[in-house]
Amino acid sequence: MIGWERNTGDPDFNFRKDLGKYYDFNSKDLNLFDDFDPELKVRHTADDYGKVWYGLVPKFKSVLHKITEQPGVVAAGPGYSHSVMEFVFEVTPKQGDAMYLISRTSILWRCTADGWKIFKEHNSARPTTAAAYQNARS
Repeated sequence: MIGWERNTGDPDFNFRKDLGKYYDFNSKDLNLFDDFDPELKVRHTADDYGKVWYGLVPKFKSVLHKITEQPGVVAAGPGYSHSVMEFVFEVTPKQGDAMYLISRTSILWRCTADGWKIFKEHNSARPTTAAAYQNARS
């Protein structure tokens, strides 16, 4: 979960710097969705998707993940690949108690001149227990 992990004392979150290698900032035909988005809308550019996280991540003291289902990757045609994975995570806000969630992500990757980038992404999370997080393997 490189780029998404946050610990107390980390530098300020920077979507382009922390996660830029995964996203195509030149495309306007992306479909990026995460139900953490307060507006629950599909974002069509990486910069617009980044705005979701700039509004949320600074409110967190830490965000820690454990992968519960390793990415399953399948070629989806010339220049495309699909992956699905599941992870459990602990979000500790700067104010309030830690929250525990489990999320499934489905990503369609597109091969660009700059390498493989996320073309379509859908993330859905639901609450889980502290025990589910603690018992998950790292």
